[in-house]
Amino acid sequence: GDRAAALIAAAQADERDAAQARTFHQAILQVCSDRRQLLQQLDAIHSRLVNGSGGADGAADAQAVAAAEQVRARLDQNEHLALELLQAVQQRVQSAERLQLLQLLFQAQFLAMSHAQAHFELEVRRSYEEAVAGGAAELPPRVRRAVGRLGEWRRLRTAVEPF
Repeated sequence: GDRAAALIAAAQADERDAAQARTFHQAILQVCSDRRQLLQQLDAIHSRLVNGSGGADGAADAQAVAAAEQVRARLDQNEHLALELLQAVQQRVQSAERLQLLQLLFQAQFLAMSHAQAHFELEVRRSYEEAVAGGAAELPPRVRRAVGRLGEWRRLRTAVEPF
């Protein structure tokens, strides 16, 4: 009687833990997918800034810089959400094996995005330098500042280090 009830309770607890781990798994994948989309948006904005800024259209440049700032703010929010998610996983998942698998998933996803982000930053800086060195007119100060601020949001790697 008591032993059977304890086994049933343990099985139910394990089932709840497994369901919660699946939910966290999906949440991790969603946060990572959102971050990839934000990085793609930032890539498109910076491409427009660097490639399309030779003219006198300062208003278009100002709009692109403002859009880049909004995307960066959303990247910061995404990073904050990812860290909160990681803390929730560590607090709520009871199975050490499931916890380790979720942590490895988190690390793999964020390391892949960190690599993509570093590659993006390098490409933006290269295109900026080529635009200036190629005899094109000096890029507007707002564009130079936007490209120069790329290093400010490299904090992504710190999200992986708590392991």
